[in-house]
Amino acid sequence: MSQPVDPRELLRQSGLSPKKSWGQNFLVSRKVLTAIVEAMEAGPEDVIIEIGAGPGVLTQGLADTGARVLAVERDRDMITLLRANLGDRSNLTIVEMDAKKLDFHAVAADFPRRLKAAGNLPYHLTSPIIERLIEGRSHIERAVIMVQAEVAHRLMAPPGHPERSALGAAVELFARVHPVIAAPPHAFFPQPRVHSQVVRLDFTIQPAAPEPVENAARALIAAAFQQRRKTIRNSLKTLFGGGAPRFGVLPAGLQEQNSAAAIESWFALTGVDGNRRAETLHRAEWLSLAKVVCEAPPPVPHE
Repeated sequence: MSQPVDPRELLRQSGLSPKKSWGQNFLVSRKVLTAIVEAMEAGPEDVIIEIGAGPGVLTQGLADTGARVLAVERDRDMITLLRANLGDRSNLTIVEMDAKKLDFHAVAADFPRRLKAAGNLPYHLTSPIIERLIEGRSHIERAVIMVQAEVAHRLMAPPGHPERSALGAAVELFARVHPVIAAPPHAFFPQPRVHSQVVRLDFTIQPAAPEPVENAARALIAAAFQQRRKTIRNSLKTLFGGGAPRFGVLPAGLQEQNSAAAIESWFALTGVDGNRRAETLHRAEWLSLAKVVCEAPPPVPHE
């Protein structure tokens, strides 16, 4: 890997400063940079989408692998730096857009094999971007991302662990999460007040279940964790409130069912104890509940 650019020097030369309101903390640690690039396991046959390229520190390392790199960045000041310093790379395409709006399905249509993704994610955009990765899961082989350390802990927490989260349970449906390297505050400019962690998400080749079941599982998880101190028997009642689920998609007709009767039938058919809390359920149980929701909805009881 070639000598990485120093974002501090690039910014100084250009008279620019990191935008605090955009959560810009640029990577300056060569050790962490090298770990991210190595975790990608990328070569000339790969296509990498870099989420939030910034001034191009990681971009350069990814391009040095020989992979085709699509560097996504919305900050026009950073776009200018990218073009000035890396614009001559034949395997690099700079894409000016908001990464939250990235459609992996549309990008994948131009390439014959599954994509890889990488990025130093702004802390306030971590969940929306990971949700984007989940939505594009069928087109993504691997994602190596920098997140806040406590988010990494929640992503990797197993069922029953107090740090188990809705995002972690949703990711577990489709990917295995592995720690890569810790990134202390001094690995960035400017230094954040929190520690960070690089994690690798390896998305499964085969779908976890038919797409309607996968989408229903995401909706169940989102509802159950929204009121995580309640039993899942009580927290799942919000699915019948008339609004669309926060994540995922539920089958048509669910709203017309008797909520108590429907939920009890789910537990009876799957053997899941309705008195448990969301953080105790594992992947197979969420998928089992979702399958019942999609394939065996109870009839509306007659008065």
